[in-house]
Amino acid sequence: MVGIAVGALSAVLGVGGGILTVPVLTVGFGADMHTAVGTSLLVVVPTSIAAIRSHRSHGNIAPGTAKWIAGAALPGAAIGAGVALALPDATLARTFSVIAVLIAAREIVTVVRSAKPSGKDLDSLLERADALDHK
Repeated sequence: MVGIAVGALSAVLGVGGGILTVPVLTVGFGADMHTAVGTSLLVVVPTSIAAIRSHRSHGNIAPGTAKWIAGAALPGAAIGAGVALALPDATLARTFSVIAVLIAAREIVTVVRSAKPSGKDLDSLLERADALDHK
C-alpha cells in the first residue's frame, strides 16, 4: 500500500520519489538514513520508467533537455553518493530535512504567488460582475 501511494504521488508531482520514500522508510519503518536513501534510489527506477511511459505518450517530455540534464546528473550522482556515504547518519538526515523544507517553502511561495489575481484578472472579474448586474 505504501508503495502504491509513493508511486502515484511521485508520478503526479513529478518527483523522483525520494522526498516521499525516505521519510516513510525512516519514520514509518525505522530504517537508518543511509539505508533509506539507498533503497529510495532503487525504488525510483521502476517508478520513473512507468511514469515516463505515460508522460511520453502525452508528449510531456523534452528529450533534448532531458539528455543534457541526465548527462550532467550522472557524474553529480556519483559524487553525491560518495558524499552521502561519507556523512554520519544524523548529518545526512539533517541535510535531507533542510532540503525538503526548502523545497516545500519554494512550492508554497509559488502557489501563493500564482493564486493572487493580477490587476487584469480583477478588472475582468469586475466587468463580468457589472455585466450581470445590468441584465
